[in-house]
Amino acid sequence: MFYISPNYLSHLFQSEGKIGLNEYLNHIRLEYAKSLLKDYDLNIKEIALASGFKDSNYFCRIFKKKTERTPTQYRRQYHSKLMCK
Repeated sequence: MFYISPNYLSHLFQSEGKIGLNEYLNHIRLEYAKSLLKDYDLNIKEIALASGFKDSNYFCRIFKKKTERTPTQYRRQYHSKLMCK
C-alpha cells in the first residue's frame, strides 16, 4: 500500500492537464447534477448530495457561477424547452 497526499495528487493531476483536480471534480459533479435536474423531481438539496456536494448552498453557488443560472432556473428552462417542442 502507498500514500499520496491530497496536495500532491492535485499537483500531479494539474501537471497532466489544464485544470486542477477540484475543478475537474466539480465539473463532473455539475454535469451529473444537470442530468438529475432534467430527469428527476428531486429537491435541490437531494441533487446536491447525490452529486457529491456536502453543502447545498455551496452547490448552488458553484452551479450559478458555472451556468449563470440557479439550479431551479436551469430546471425550469430545460422543462420549458421541452414544452415548446
